[in-house]
This record gives sequence, structure tokens and C-alpha cells, in this order.
Amino acid sequence: MNQADMIHIDSLCDQSLLMAYEDLSRASILAEESLELSEQLGYPKGIINSRIILCALEIFHGNLDLARDKMSQLEQDLVIQASPDECLMRLNHVRGLYFIRDGNYRDSFDAYTRCGVLAARLGKTLYQGFSDNGKGCVKLDQHEFEDADKYFKDAGRNFQSSENKIVQALVSLNEGCVFRGLGKIEQAETLLKDTLELTVQKGWKIIECSVLDELGSMMLEEGKFDQAEAYIDEGIEKSGRMGYQNTYMNLVYEKARLLIQKGQLDRAEQLLQESSSKGQNDRYRPVYYQLFAEIQELQGDYRGALANYKTMHEVLNKIRGDQVFYSILKQENKILLPLKAVKIHIDDADSLFAWSVRNRKEILIRDGVNDFHDYVSKIKSFGELQDGEFFHSLICIPLWYINDVVGVISVQSLQKNAYSNSDLENLRVLGTYAGIAIRNALQTGKMNELNETLKRQSATDSLTGLANRREMVRQAKNIWRVCQRNKFYFTIIMIDLDHFKEVNDDHGHTVGDEVLKKFSSILNRFFKRALDCACRYGGEELMVVSGDINPLEAAARVELLREDLSSIEFSGKDNTSFSVQFSCGIYGEIPSEDSGKRLPRITSIVDAYLYEAKNNGRNCTYLSDDEKKPAEKFIPPFNRS
Repeated sequence: MNQADMIHIDSLCDQSLLMAYEDLSRASILAEESLELSEQLGYPKGIINSRIILCALEIFHGNLDLARDKMSQLEQDLVIQASPDECLMRLNHVRGLYFIRDGNYRDSFDAYTRCGVLAARLGKTLYQGFSDNGKGCVKLDQHEFEDADKYFKDAGRNFQSSENKIVQALVSLNEGCVFRGLGKIEQAETLLKDTLELTVQKGWKIIECSVLDELGSMMLEEGKFDQAEAYIDEGIEKSGRMGYQNTYMNLVYEKARLLIQKGQLDRAEQLLQESSSKGQNDRYRPVYYQLFAEIQELQGDYRGALANYKTMHEVLNKIRGDQVFYSILKQENKILLPLKAVKIHIDDADSLFAWSVRNRKEILIRDGVNDFHDYVSKIKSFGELQDGEFFHSLICIPLWYINDVVGVISVQSLQKNAYSNSDLENLRVLGTYAGIAIRNALQTGKMNELNETLKRQSATDSLTGLANRREMVRQAKNIWRVCQRNKFYFTIIMIDLDHFKEVNDDHGHTVGDEVLKKFSSILNRFFKRALDCACRYGGEELMVVSGDINPLEAAARVELLREDLSSIEFSGKDNTSFSVQFSCGIYGEIPSEDSGKRLPRITSIVDAYLYEAKNNGRNCTYLSDDEKKPAEKFIPPFNRS
């Protein structure tokens, strides 16, 4: 074949990938045309590249399982065929797409990085742009907005040389998302609306749907429900018609959230049921179950809500690879024996398993008595066999994940010639899936552990161990919702340690920190119910958000706390000792409005009550359950004359 044909096929591959951001049906036609032409002309690189693009299109369609299968086969083929760097560059781009859709950010970032390195070596500025854009998307999903902005700017510079301006619209969409993440809402809205206008004008339908999704989500977050609904409804109609599943599912989720916020629970539930009946990929099932649970909780169906939360966690465990499934080849005349677990070192010279891992090669033994000498000098038993029986047939396959061997899979038989080349091929296919599953399980375990640590750190004040201010706001909204639904009192308690600056000045900040930690520990002991949240509000100010307790009951509990604290002597500078006291403000009401509007007002009220206590002698509590009436000083029953 001539050079012109090869250039034409390579161009078709690039066109089909770019078309994926415009029209998936047309993109598939171009990729199939490229594959067919490559096969007709005997162009191996074109065949591989066309298959890579078809794998990418499955990801755009939302068919992640099918994409993973195709990608695994491509990875095997590329190892066997020693394919050129251009194929590896394209495959790494697709791996980046797959892993970010699957929520595996580390592997996605690594794949995009490898894609960029190869693209720079080959002078492929389009793929350098895809690499930077992909890394920006990873950082965007991880809320590292400044890093994301840097990568998107790099992508924009690389895309400038592209004749197809659709990639620049893609970067504009992503930069709009960055502005939103940085809190620059007006800039985000302006850029996204400009991008929407351009995509409508050019007919770039898929990016148009993504912009509608982002604008709808942003308007919903800003409380502009009418605008949000208009964007979301248009996006649902267009993405559903085009079969762009990822964006369609996102938009259905946003529409259900909108209906829940508007109190239209039945409509939200109906929408989710209709969407679920049409099928959805595993990524969206957990959030749908979460929304079902929220709806049922608001309707008072706690049993149903609990069942949906449980199902949500089961689905998450399954799709994250926490459960690794395996199968065993069962054929006639093949005896399956139970084996005891054994530990084998990679350098064990007598282990066939260790030989397979060290040499990264498969083993097929048909006659163990004679054939094992090809691999080891003497064979180590795989388990305890009766009457001196010996394995005569064996297959051992290294479990690969990209370029790493993560284990081995093996079958053995007491009979000679029990396995054929066909069995070897079947086990090889199983080994491909098992390798990916094991690696994912190991990575998921580490990621889950890290996420739990980060979650605790992001929600907790490092000094006191209480909730931090952000976590308090989150829990306050939940407690407010429960109180509003059940007509409970919602009460806020604000506490400030009296003359705490003098403690720091006289005894040092280390002693001051110890006082705060001790006081926080006592506070946590008095407010530890499910509807309590104690937090460090700032400096020496602590706050408790409490549900199903009125201000008088809260004040009585605070007095018990005060009594406990008064009995503690703290060790100060130069062997001195001292005690501490605190002032307190309390306000509570039965919620009737939305928490977003009312919570800031209640916080300012209770803050004013706290300063009233400080201005009236300190070491006391001022409280009220009606903001129109002045706060009163609380006098404990045991102090009343």
C-alpha cells in the first residue's frame, strides 16, 4: 500500500475521534470505514488505531464494561505485536478516558501523562492537547481547580493549531467549570453561555449537551430553579435523542434533585423510575439509589430509605472491585482437588508459579513427570495429595495488568494430557480479567483507606477533634430537615471561653491548646446524641447544633457542663494552676423555612446572645425561643431563691 492510503486512514481515525464530540453515530461510521479500509489494504497500524477509536466511542456511549473488554484485548495485542508509539499514544488516551469515567483518577492521570509524552515525541499536538485536557479533567473532578486551570490553558495552546475548532469549544466548557469551582460564578456563566451559543451555531450537539448539563447544575446550585429547569429539560431531550448516556444520566440526576428541592417528591421518584427502566451504567446506579433513599426519608418511609442506602453501598462495593469473582474450567476427565493455601517467594527455584512470575511466561505441562524439568530442577508440591499422587497436567498463566504481573492463575490435573492449547487460550482470557480485577481491588482498598482518612481530616478540627465549621454546616442542614419534618425544636448553642487571651498570654499557647482540647472533650460528652453536632466555630468559640431539644433544656445541659468544668484545675506556667469559665448564648425554634435562608439568621441571633452574656458579667447563659423578644439570663433551678 502507498503512503497516501496510510495518511488517509490515519486522518480518518483523527476525524472520527473529533466527531465523537459532535455526533456519535457519524463518528462510528468513520471509525468503521477506517477499520474496513485498513483490513482491505493490510495496514496493521490502521487496524489497531481504528479499534482504539471504536473502544473510545464505547466510552462516550457510556458502555464502560464493553469498553473495558475491548481495551483489555487491545493491551494484549499491543504487547504481542510490539506496536508503534502512535498506537500506544492513542491507547493511553483511551485508557485515560476510561479510568476517569470509572473514577480511578490516579490511573487516568498516569495514562494521560504517557499519552502526552508519546505525543510530544511524535509531534502530535492534537494528542498533546488531549493529554493536557484529560489531566485538567482529572484535577477538576478532584476539585484541584488551580491545577486544572493550568492544564486547560496548556490544552488550549496545543489545540490552537488544530483546524477543527470543536476542541477549543471543549476547553472553553472545561474552563467554565473551573471558574465555577473557584466561585467565579458570573465569569463561569458568561463563558458557558458563549460556548453554548457557539455549539448551537456549529451543530456540535454533544458538547452542547454537556454545556446544558453544567449550566443547569450551576443554576440549581445558585437557587435559580426556573433557569436550571430550562437548561436541564433541553439537555435531557437532546442527549436522550442522541443516545449520549453519560450526559443524559447526569441531567436526569440534576432534574430529580431540582424536583426534590421544589418539594415535588412524587415527580422526582417517577423520573428516576422511568430512567432506571431504560437502563443505566453502573456509575450512576449508586446516586440514583441515594436519591430514592432521600425521597423516602422525606416521605417518612425510613425502612425503604434504609433499604435503598444498603443497596447503594452494595452496588458501590461491586463496581469498585471489592468483590473479585473467579471461575474454574470444568471438563470431563479433569479432577478438581482442594488445595491448601501456600506462600511462595518469587525467587523460589523449585516453584513453577514463581518461575512463571519471574519469567513472565505461561506454562503448559502435559506430562509432569518428564516436562517439569524444562522449568525447575525439582518440583514443589502444590498441596497435600494422597498416596503419593502427583500432578501430571498443569497450566499456569501470569496475571497481567498493563506491564505488571500481579499474580498467577493455574489449573492442575492428576491425569496426563488433560489440557489442550484451547484450554490455555480460555485460561489466558480469564487471566486478563482476573489481573485487572485484582489490581483494581488492591488499588480500591488503598484508595478507600485514603478516602476515609481524608474524609475524617476534612470534617474534623485537628486540635479539638470536634467537627470543623464546614462539617457543622453540612450536619446542621440535615438536623434542620429532620426537625422541620417532625416539628422538633432546632437549637444552636454558642460558647466562648472567658478571658482566654489572658490564658495564652500568661501561660503560653501550648497550655491554651490543652485547655481547648479538655473543654472540647467535656462538651462532646454532654452533646453526643444523633441529633447533636459539636464543632469548633473559630478560635476559642465552640458551637453545638442540636435537634429535638428546646432552649431551656439546652441551657440546663450547659449548666451541667459548667459545673463539670468548674471542678477542673489546669496546670499553668511556673507550677501555677487556674480554672476557666465560659459565656453562652442559646436560641431555638421549630423550623418552618428553608435552612439555606434561615440558618445564617439564627447563627447571627445566637452570636448576639453570646455577646450579651459577655457584656453582663460573663460566666452565664442568655437564651430565647423568640427572636422578637429580648434574650433572658438563664438561672438554674438550684440557684433560684
